[in-house]
Amino acid sequence: MSLRGSGNITILIDGKPSGLTGDRSTILSQIPANSIESIEVITNPSAKYDPEGMGGIINVVLKKNKKIGFNGNVGVTLGTRNKYNGTISLNYRNKKSIFFLIIIISTINSTIVSLVLEKIF
Repeated sequence: MSLRGSGNITILIDGKPSGLTGDRSTILSQIPANSIESIEVITNPSAKYDPEGMGGIINVVLKKNKKIGFNGNVGVTLGTRNKYNGTISLNYRNKKSIFFLIIIISTINSTIVSLVLEKIF
């Protein structure tokens, strides 16, 4: 993921640092589209923002009618010559936080198991 040719970007969820690490585009793709109100792109951030995001800032604004509970996705990709991907993503939302659990199993990039657990807010 890059903005203005730089991968040095900051991801905000509702204006707060998200703490997303790793492959940000994969993690962001797990947020259901119907829960996103808008996406704000700040290409020239002011000095009040952390210098980490000097390439730009992407702020994902979520809809305010947040439903409490579990949500999940399962995906499988099969290829030739014993190449495959499998992903499982689960999230749980309570009144104050969202917890993401993403498990990636792949032979394409020589990754056997990759596990990401994130808390937003």
